[in-house]
Amino acid sequence: MVRKKRIVVLGAGFAGMHVIQGLMKEPELKTHELVLVDRNAFHLYTPDLYEVATAFNLSQDQCPRDEVQLRETIATPLSSLIDLKRVRFIQDEVIGVSASSRKIKLKTQGDLDYTVLVVALGSVPHFFNIPGLEQYALPLKTLRDGLSIHSTLKKLFCSGEMKSRKNLTFAIGGGGPTGIEMAAELAGALDHFSAVYGVPRKKLKTYLIEASDQLASLGKKGTTRIKNHFDVLGVGLYLNHRILKLKKKSVMVQPEKGKSKELPFDFFVWTGGVQVNPMVTQSLGSPTLRGAIEVNPFLQMKTNESIFAAGDNAFILDPSSNKPLPMLAQLAYTQGDLVAKNIIRFIRKQPLKPYRPSSPVWVIPIGGRVALLKVGSLVISGFFCWMLRRFISFRYLSTVLPFFRAVSMWWKGNRIFMKND
Repeated sequence: MVRKKRIVVLGAGFAGMHVIQGLMKEPELKTHELVLVDRNAFHLYTPDLYEVATAFNLSQDQCPRDEVQLRETIATPLSSLIDLKRVRFIQDEVIGVSASSRKIKLKTQGDLDYTVLVVALGSVPHFFNIPGLEQYALPLKTLRDGLSIHSTLKKLFCSGEMKSRKNLTFAIGGGGPTGIEMAAELAGALDHFSAVYGVPRKKLKTYLIEASDQLASLGKKGTTRIKNHFDVLGVGLYLNHRILKLKKKSVMVQPEKGKSKELPFDFFVWTGGVQVNPMVTQSLGSPTLRGAIEVNPFLQMKTNESIFAAGDNAFILDPSSNKPLPMLAQLAYTQGDLVAKNIIRFIRKQPLKPYRPSSPVWVIPIGGRVALLKVGSLVISGFFCWMLRRFISFRYLSTVLPFFRAVSMWWKGNRIFMKND
């Protein structure tokens, strides 16, 4: 008996999910075994992690919403996204890949051979070797991170401890989209905490630290709009302040001019950067290309055409700027769509289609029902932009879920998340 050829997809994130869903719908690939490997048994909608971290009920009789409800707003079981009769799912951690022997090394289930491989294992928090940062900060990258932040806030307020404290200071490190969203949403949550638990609002302070002179690469105009909105929300902003060291209850920063200073905090969330999954860097990536895999225009590894890469694991230059494409979900899943199509064409021995990146659209919630939109040089903000962000969430869910299930999940999340707005 001739063994089926095997296509293995590593990672069930934005890119990986679109690859495996594209492949399993192709009738011609019934001659191939399809395998999906991920350490989690769910697909995570990471853009709403900050919502999970700060989502709370308004009833004084209840503590924050339990983990099950929060999980359901952004985590979808893989069993409901893939056809398990068509796709073999392996829940395990990838610890190595050998391109020469076409073998994947799994943490608990041994080696796995492949004919065609897709690497879409995403990224992990980057702590930049800053002393104390990994030890004392709470990252916001995984479902566990979001629930951990949520649980920490829950203990602070539901225990009644706040009433006996002089004040409580929340710090966010990193002024990218996630940091902005986290700071803004946290300010809204603190308004509700103040009203529900009888804690004076002036006791609750929030600030954000950013090493550069602008937020989320939005330029002077976008940064000014966010700064003005943060002033209304009561969020402090330290631009041009580089983090030198983190202690248990304080952060040492270096302003662009002047001496370093120490800022106190009780609660520190790190959103200041990500890096390519270390396994990818060690096995297939290039240290000089931020650890990612150098790919050709068809998203194949330049030195091995049987390996495709997408999302954060692919190093792709933007032809318009000659700079690396940003690590964005909206780019990852479009790359996943193309990889699926190119694998089919690769197997048919047809010419592959090149990847042509579109300009990313930035829609960043900045507190209340207000978001900032940046498309090219256009920067606007307001309620319409916030509505657009919610629509983008639904649009993505509708690409991986049946329509009515996407509506149900989207609506369930909105009902919980809008409590803070």
